Amino acid sequence: MEQTIAVTQLNVTGQINVALTQQSLTVQKLQDEADSLVFNEDNVEEISNFLAKLKKVDKVVDDTHKKVKGPILEQSRACDAAKNSVLSTTEAIRKPVQEKYYKICAEIDTKKQAVDKEKLRVNTIQSGIESNVVNFSTQIAACETNGNLLDVERRINLEKSPSGGKKYEEFHQQAIDRFDEVLLPILKEQKKQVKIKEELEKKMKDAESSNDVVKIDELKQKQEEIDNKILQSQVNVQQQAMLQTTMVSTFVEEVMPEIKTVKRISFEIADVKVAVSKSITLLNIETNYKECQKIAMTLKDAGTFDDKDEIVVNGIKFFIDKTYK
Repeated sequence: MEQTIAVTQLNVTGQINVALTQQSLTVQKLQDEADSLVFNEDNVEEISNFLAKLKKVDKVVDDTHKKVKGPILEQSRACDAAKNSVLSTTEAIRKPVQEKYYKICAEIDTKKQAVDKEKLRVNTIQSGIESNVVNFSTQIAACETNGNLLDVERRINLEKSPSGGKKYEEFHQQAIDRFDEVLLPILKEQKKQVKIKEELEKKMKDAESSNDVVKIDELKQKQEEIDNKILQSQVNVQQQAMLQTTMVSTFVEEVMPEIKTVKRISFEIADVKVAVSKSITLLNIETNYKECQKIAMTLKDAGTFDDKDEIVVNGIKFFIDKTYK
């Protein structure tokens, strides 16, 4: 039975050296010969012959490489063919399934985005309603005259009017109900306290006009009491408004299946001219050998290189590349 030799760099190098020796060639002899070459015009032929000998060495190396690699290459190709055959089958199975799956996932994703957008819209409107309840409550509590109260009441009624429908959309009635539920009692109580204060102020003016000291002292005491009561009322009003501010969401969310999303940043050239001009460092640019060769042959046949060694066509340089035997 023929013994199989392991393919290692050392073993393959040994086989190449054996093949060179059979041709009476060695790397060391070549190096010695190269070191002894005289480079002048009288010795051009000897240099050329030496380069030809190196070319012969390269052929021996290449032939030995092919001989050793041949069987391994065939085995490798067989492995690749088997792998590619099975993968092409699984890909044929995967592709239609994956396309349909991606389509479903994309539809679910689109629905979820629409749901999130709608949820944000609903929550924004309802949060706005509750925010206005707190703001109006605070404004009412700060009113010290009936004129101030009427001004706040006018703004509340404006929110409740048909013109407010655009702002609150389908939740306009909900806004009206919340304003009536929370603000009307507060407004009524504040009007009562402000009315008492204004009546006391009027009586105070009358007492001052008649210089009724006893009455003035009595009214001052009552004014202080009502001011304290209004101040306490302001605190209570704001606390009650904040406690009553509860967002009742009417949004009904559809239960949808969970999808696993993997996000990757992809990129491609959108505008070749701009990319080449502005983002050259992000590109790998090389010539298309076959297409350039066609142009080169056309230029040669047209006699372009009869009187010149190079020419630039549309940014591509075509030139005569000389080598010597």
